[in-house]
Amino acid sequence: MEDMIINHWAVLVAAISDFAVGALWFSPVLFYKPWLKENNLTEEILKKGNTAVIYGANLSVTQDNTVFKFRLKLTKRVVSCND
Repeated sequence: MEDMIINHWAVLVAAISDFAVGALWFSPVLFYKPWLKENNLTEEILKKGNTAVIYGANLSVTQDNTVFKFRLKLTKRVVSCND
């Protein structure tokens, strides 16, 4: 297996840009109100939520997806080399 080099700056920039796009996407400027309406939510319901738990769960899911994609890429590489 070849050595992998991770560009940590690129990972950091990608994480920040993902957060920024998500913040813009769900901002009142774009889709906040339609999102609330489609999910039958109100601002009062959202204020009752625990933001630490919400952001923690989001981070956990994002990390899981990243690890899954990495493993899938390695699996495809190994399978294609053996065929």
